[in-house]
Amino acid sequence: MTALVTRCREPSQISYLLFIKRLDDLELVKEKKAQRLSRPVENPIFGDNNKHARWSYFKNIADAEEMMRVVRDEAFPFIKNLGGEAAKSAYARHMKDAMFLIANPGLLSNVVSQIDSIPMEDRDTKGDLYEYMLSKLTTAGTNGQ
Repeated sequence: MTALVTRCREPSQISYLLFIKRLDDLELVKEKKAQRLSRPVENPIFGDNNKHARWSYFKNIADAEEMMRVVRDEAFPFIKNLGGEAAKSAYARHMKDAMFLIANPGLLSNVVSQIDSIPMEDRDTKGDLYEYMLSKLTTAGTNGQ
C-alpha cells in the first residue's frame, strides 16, 4: 500500500477509487440476494445507464487509456453526483469541488489492480487501510477527512 500511495501522490484519489469499489461490492451483494429470492434488486445504486461506472466493469478493461476514459468520464462523475447535483447533504458539499487528478493511464491501471488485490472482506484490513490512509493524509498536510 505504501508504494501505491507514494506513486499516486494524491491519497484522496485512492479514496475515491476505494469508494467506487465499495459501492460496487454493496451492489453485488444486493444482486446476489435478489437472484436468490427471484426478485428485482432493491434500491439499486447503479442503473443501466451507469453500469460502466462500476468497479466490476472497469477493473477488467485491458486498455489503460480506455480504463482512464471510463473512470474519468463516467465513474468519477457518478460518485461526485450521488444523491443528485443539487443535494444539500454533507456528501454533496464535500464532493462539490472534488476532481479526478490521476492523469497517467498506466498509473491508474496499476492502482486499480493493486486495490483490487486487497482483501476487503476482512474488517481488520479495512481498518488498517483507513488508518494508513489517514496517516498519509495527515502527514501530507491535509485534514484527515
